[in-house]
Amino acid sequence: MANASGATGALSARRTKQFSLPPDSGVSAMLREARKVAGCDLREGIMEPMSLRDSLVGWTADGRKVYVTIEIMRTGRQLMDIDHEPIAPGAPVISMHGVEIRNRGSFSRDGDWRSGGQNRAVLAEVHRFADNWTRPERDDLLAIWREWHLNDMRSHCAHQDPAVKWDAVAPCPLNGYRAGTAWLYAEPPLQVLQTLTGVILHHSAKVEA
Repeated sequence: MANASGATGALSARRTKQFSLPPDSGVSAMLREARKVAGCDLREGIMEPMSLRDSLVGWTADGRKVYVTIEIMRTGRQLMDIDHEPIAPGAPVISMHGVEIRNRGSFSRDGDWRSGGQNRAVLAEVHRFADNWTRPERDDLLAIWREWHLNDMRSHCAHQDPAVKWDAVAPCPLNGYRAGTAWLYAEPPLQVLQTLTGVILHHSAKVEA
């Protein structure tokens, strides 16, 4: 039991390590402005849900167009979190996905779509940026997307090693939970919420009613 407890403590420490963007973050000035303008702490209910939909980030070296959609919302139902604690409706949730359009293709023609959904790899290929998008800003978004590619849902609980595949990891030492039998909520860190808010506001997203 002592060994299990020690392992659990190590995993919890790893899980609670604060998410941080590179020191040369391209949205830091924009983020400060977003916080000043909007209050920006979703946990306190200051902001309404907001989104940036199908924003053209830029073009790859061979001319493919890359779009992103970012949403910050509130869950409408009760969830169970990675610590096996109930989370009341209203908790912040995030969503990110992309669309890749072939060279000289049109967003409005389905046949021109090369990929869509969790295709962050193509975002990393952007070579020329659209108006108002910058490489550092794209890099910040990629850093968040890599860490939160399943948005705020997790197959493993806080007491299981996320590096071990869901069907191979041991049951939770506290309650026997088996990874993959449910989606568990992981609250997005405040820096993630603030950074995504800064990106959305910078690209003139409309606040949803």
